[in-house]
Amino acid sequence: MSAPFGPDPLLEQLAAVIAGRASDVDGMDARFEGKHETFLRFGCNTLLQCNRVDVPKTTFRAVIEGRSAEASTTRFDAESLKTARDRAASLARSGGTARAKPTLPGPGGEIVVSRPDVYDPATAALGPAECAEVLARFFAEAQRSGVDLAGRHVTGQIERAVVNSAGLKRYALSTRADARLYATDGPLSGYSGAASSRVAALDLERHAGRAIEKCVRSRNPEALEPGRYDVIVEPEGVAELLEWLGGIAFTPRSVEDGTSFVAGRIGEVVTGAEVTLFDDGGGDGGLGLYN
Repeated sequence: MSAPFGPDPLLEQLAAVIAGRASDVDGMDARFEGKHETFLRFGCNTLLQCNRVDVPKTTFRAVIEGRSAEASTTRFDAESLKTARDRAASLARSGGTARAKPTLPGPGGEIVVSRPDVYDPATAALGPAECAEVLARFFAEAQRSGVDLAGRHVTGQIERAVVNSAGLKRYALSTRADARLYATDGPLSGYSGAASSRVAALDLERHAGRAIEKCVRSRNPEALEPGRYDVIVEPEGVAELLEWLGGIAFTPRSVEDGTSFVAGRIGEVVTGAEVTLFDDGGGDGGLGLYN
């Protein structure tokens, strides 16, 4: 496991890089995302892919005369950070994207916003060998049931930081364990999966068994006449729909750009009366700021 930078050195370095260009821009911010993940992909009851990914990505945004532009780097040395910073400023000056009154929030609030319940050292330290050993047991169970097990298993940590020229500094650290399992038998299939900030809370055995059971139960389907039927969508189906909406409609940028269906409609009812959606990064059972 790659050790996190920690809030002090990370925020200080980003603030120093921004300060070096603050005099010739109207505003600038830097967003850091350091992902350290173990990614396993499997299929036909066999481990197919195993990667350890370490990506420290920093994105600078410069605002000049109402226009903004961004530039990113996946290197965290001082020279690479300055190059990305200067690239963002150059793009903003030469054209950039016009936005209505672009503003940068000030320094109010706590600097470290991590919650203890969304960072688990055991999940951050879990290696591919331990994950593969667990998956091997499920492959054997799938073979006994006459189905093929496929899917992915991801564990890791993400470190985030945001700094801007108005004095804002924020830092968060979290972990994630994510498993998606598909059992197949020709055209038949069964699915189960879960995500948590702690790998111990995933209960992979239950989800592997559930996927296998759903596939086996579908071996004797019943024919239905054409018509209208009530359908109960599983939580995973609802989650996928909300994930899609979260990517195109519920982001700050989509609202600011006017591409979201909720843009300019604050206070209006935009869904059916039986639907209520809310986004609470501090809610129990959530992943914090992980994505």
